Amino acid sequence: MPVPPEGSITSEAEGRSDVPPASLARFEEFARQSYQQVPAKLRARFPSLSRHMAEEVTAEAIVRVYERWIRIDGMANPDAYLMTVARNLLIDNLRHQRRVSTVDDLALAQIPAQPANPTAESELLGTVIASIEGMRMGQRREVVQLQSRGLADAEIAAVLGISMNQVHVQRHRAISELRKQLHRLIRGSRRR
Repeated sequence: MPVPPEGSITSEAEGRSDVPPASLARFEEFARQSYQQVPAKLRARFPSLSRHMAEEVTAEAIVRVYERWIRIDGMANPDAYLMTVARNLLIDNLRHQRRVSTVDDLALAQIPAQPANPTAESELLGTVIASIEGMRMGQRREVVQLQSRGLADAEIAAVLGISMNQVHVQRHRAISELRKQLHRLIRGSRRR
């Protein structure tokens, strides 16, 4: 792993008069050691994490620790504080990525649709499909779409990157939501 060049970590802060030079030197050494150790610790805790993401999160965590270094310098274990900051940043990044797009549209398009069934062309099936498409975007809708394409729970969990238990929870919630929508549609058509 590349080590930042000497003096590059604190070069922006040399004009800071609130950080004593001895404390600044301790931070420089702390940051240099942490930049080498923390990414490996993050990847050990989160095995699917890329090296690049681990290094990026570590760098951001070091910057955040530096902003509070006067207070952190006196702590018994600043390494634990840095790991907590890095872990929280990583979790925030992962949540943001999951919110942005839980399923790649290309991956979804590559999953073959179930073969057409003559009875599947019924009006009821069309209503159900329209109700599924009318659901708000999110895991519930994606679970139902993948299940309607014939994927098993394990395959759905793998595509979405969620646990089997979460697949079951999202499917249950989706079914409840669809029942309410279909109930409104059926009641609405009877009133006419």
